[in-house]
Amino acid sequence: MDVLETPQALDGLPRRIAQLLDLFPTRRMAATVAGISTDQLTRYAQGRSSPPFEVLARLARDRAVSLDWLASGSGEMRLDRRLAEADPGLALLGLLPSEEPGWYRPRILAPRLPAPTGVPTAPVAVMAADDALAPEGVRSGFICYGSVGGELVEGDLLFAERSDGLCALRRFEGVVGGVLRLARYDPADPRRLPMMEAVGEERIARLAPILKIRRKL
Repeated sequence: MDVLETPQALDGLPRRIAQLLDLFPTRRMAATVAGISTDQLTRYAQGRSSPPFEVLARLARDRAVSLDWLASGSGEMRLDRRLAEADPGLALLGLLPSEEPGWYRPRILAPRLPAPTGVPTAPVAVMAADDALAPEGVRSGFICYGSVGGELVEGDLLFAERSDGLCALRRFEGVVGGVLRLARYDPADPRRLPMMEAVGEERIARLAPILKIRRKL
């Protein structure tokens, strides 16, 4: 059954689902908890499908989020204010090679980092896996702090997670006709002109503009 039935109740639900998903280190992990694919999870967060109650209940239970808040937007988001205010540190994502060159599978690394200052919402920390952004000041092993859902401006560096779970660090070159233009350099020869890549917005699970760069742990 669906968690909500009326158009009035559905208003704002995708945004609240997206907020809930931002509590997970990756969308792939959230999909595993929910027992569905990352593609289906993205459809729920974008309001293209109505989620079953059971899926939302699994996600909310795992992150101690109130189902009342998720369904209606009323009350506190977190069931335990102490849990919401606790600072266990920020998970650090490592990037493992995948079958698609330049795109990686995320893995949570052992160290947890202090929550960064200057990253206002939904912070994410990613360790660069290559020198594809070396001309932009990001080399392999550097830590990039981003803000999920933050405003993107052409030329920004960003962390991109696709709906299939693959991730990458890129330079944002704008959106044309619902297609994101992303740039990266050849790690073997970063002095060459950047390579351009087109990714449809429907394939993107989340984007986080990079606000801070730390050289290494």
